[in-house]
Amino acid sequence: MSDADMISDLAGRAETGDVTAQLELAGVYAKGEGVAKDPAAATRWILKAAEQGDVQAQVILADRYLKGEGVTKNGDEAVKWLSKAAEQGNGEAQMTLGGILIAGKGVKRNSTDAAKWFMMSAEQGNPAAQCQIGRMHMMGAGVSLDDVEAYKWSDLAAAQGNAPAKKILFVLKMRMTPERVVFGQQLARDFREMKAAEKTLDLPGDIPEVLPTELPAEPE
Repeated sequence: MSDADMISDLAGRAETGDVTAQLELAGVYAKGEGVAKDPAAATRWILKAAEQGDVQAQVILADRYLKGEGVTKNGDEAVKWLSKAAEQGNGEAQMTLGGILIAGKGVKRNSTDAAKWFMMSAEQGNPAAQCQIGRMHMMGAGVSLDDVEAYKWSDLAAAQGNAPAKKILFVLKMRMTPERVVFGQQLARDFREMKAAEKTLDLPGDIPEVLPTELPAEPE
C-alpha cells in the first residue's frame, strides 16, 4: 500500500470518529510523513479527538495553544483543555495547569486555583506537585500559611527523591519546633498508610485483603 493509500485509509477512519486514527493522522500532518507538513491540519485532527473526550488529545491540544503550533497562541484555550483533562484525573494536566495558573502564563495569575490542581496531582503521588504544595504552604501562597502541612507534603516529595523538597525540609526544620516537625512527619506517615490501604482495597475480590506491615522509611 502506497503512502497515499495509507493516508487515505487513515483519513477515512478518522472521519468516522476513530480517535486513534485522528491522532495518527494529526501526527502525519505534524511530521509531514507522506504529505506536506501542515501544523494547522494536525491541530484540527487533535481538536476532533479532544472534543470526544480523549485525555491525551486534550493535553496535546493545550500544549499547541500554549506554543501557537498550528493555531494562534491562546492561554485561555490552553487552560480550558487542560482543565478537561485534569478533571478526568490526568496528573500531567493537573500539574501543568497549576504551573500555568501560578505563573500567569498567558492567563490571569490565580494561586488559589493553581493550588487546587497541584493538590489533585499531589494526592495521586506526584512528587513535583507535592513539593509545590509544600512550598505554597510554607509561603502562604494560594493556601494557608501552615508549616506542618508544608512539612507533610515536602516530606512525601523528598521521600521520592525530589531535591527541592529536601531543601524545603531543611528550611522548615530551622524554623519549626521539634513538636511541630514530629506532627508533620506523622501526617506524612498517615498519608502513606492511607494510600497503601487504598491500593489494598482495590485488589480483586478473590485476593485476601492484607494491609502492608511496613511503611516507606522516613527521609533523613
